[in-house]
Amino acid sequence: MVCTKKRAYWPFLSFLLSCLLTSIAGSVAHATEPAFGIDVSHYQGAIDWDVVSKQGVDFVYVKATEGTTYTDPKFKYNWSSLAKLPIAKGAYHYLRADQDPLAQAQHFIEVLDGLPKPDLPPAVDVEVLQGVTPRELKDHVQVWVEAVEAKYSVKPVIYIVTGFVKHFKIEGILAQYPLWYAKYDTEELQLPDVLDEFTWEIWQYGQGRIKGISTDVDFNRFNGGTKALAHFLNSGKTND
Repeated sequence: MVCTKKRAYWPFLSFLLSCLLTSIAGSVAHATEPAFGIDVSHYQGAIDWDVVSKQGVDFVYVKATEGTTYTDPKFKYNWSSLAKLPIAKGAYHYLRADQDPLAQAQHFIEVLDGLPKPDLPPAVDVEVLQGVTPRELKDHVQVWVEAVEAKYSVKPVIYIVTGFVKHFKIEGILAQYPLWYAKYDTEELQLPDVLDEFTWEIWQYGQGRIKGISTDVDFNRFNGGTKALAHFLNSGKTND
């Protein structure tokens, strides 16, 4: 009788073991798959963040400021909404190359002052030359990132697009800071020759629609899974 009862437990124990192994395998797969993110500004209108939070979004960058005086009109709404949700959030500044970079950094810092703490390092969006020389642009980016790094004790992320880095060559700065690289229409990201020795942290790979947002939105992939993303939060780098 005792042996018979023991044998009766084996199917149940096998079932529990199978569930445990499935759970472990799923956790490992989720940790290594690239994390999915979006970046937003007032162009996306009134976002229903409760709905977005159910669409598998792991991280969001929100436009905060541009130039020396402009604040995105949806920034505070987006920021306060995200603060209530389990989505990693970061703020970015759109650099105006023709304006004082230190004043731009100070404007960014002032807008974030007193708001819920970001999870991701701050980012600077570098897209347009706006009449300055490549050398001047490089100096302006350097001033901005150094001022923001001094304030938050974290290395800011630099966002650039494919053609921009080829023509304006700010690769000297990119060696020091995390790279957010925009390149569409490719299944795998290949950095240009001038960035051969670099790695990317975030890849903006396209646009599309998700529930909760009424317009197209930029899609991003983090270079690593949720474990790597967790390590990146407030660190500015994926490897210490």
